[in-house]
This record gives sequence, C-alpha cells and structure tokens, in this order.
Amino acid sequence: LQELNLTHNKLSELSSRIENLKNLYRLYLGGNVLSTLPSVIGSLQYLETVNLFDNRIIELPPEITYFGGLIRLFLDYNLLSSIPLTDSPEYLEWENLEELHLSGNKLGQLPNAIGNLWALK
Repeated sequence: LQELNLTHNKLSELSSRIENLKNLYRLYLGGNVLSTLPSVIGSLQYLETVNLFDNRIIELPPEITYFGGLIRLFLDYNLLSSIPLTDSPEYLEWENLEELHLSGNKLGQLPNAIGNLWALK
C-alpha cells in the first residue's frame, strides 16, 4: 500500500499498527478529530506527503521529524502551539521539505531550526 486516504472519517485515534505500512508514500488524515499521533508514525520512512489538516492535534510526536523524504506536510487548522524542530542534527530530517502548511494553529513563534529547511518554497 502506497497511499492511504482516511480524510473526513471522524477518526479520533490512529492505530499504532500503522507502522506495518512500511511502503506508504502518502498519508491523508485531514478532516478528522485526531488529537494525537502514535510515536510509531516515525517508522514510516518513505512518506512524502502527510496531510493532517483540520484535526484537533495539540502536539506532534518528535518522531514526525524522522521522515527523511518528506516533501509536503499539511498541519493547517489544528491546535498546535509548537513544532518539534531543534537545531540538533538528528532533527534535520526534513531537509527535502518543500511545503509546510501551518495556518490556523496557535503558534506563538516558529522554532529557529525552521531556517534549516532549505528546500521550503
């Protein structure tokens, strides 16, 4: 399975069994009622697109930064007050990230490490 689209399904949680979808490239979970994500999401190393718009996500697990090939990340309209980026080398995995959508959250400021995301358009 390379694409999983569960948009607008009123999902309140994502099973940790998602880690079994090792070949997933695109994950669409927008328009649900998710408040958290399982930390095992970081094991999905081939993800290029992750769409989590319009949920109730309060905090992202640090493991979300492990997606080395991530190109598009949609986090619009959640309840995020921070993004788990640091200046540590292990958190520079988003180096290929071209799109980062953060509209409609509760971010007071962006982390300094966002300046390390050279591919952002």
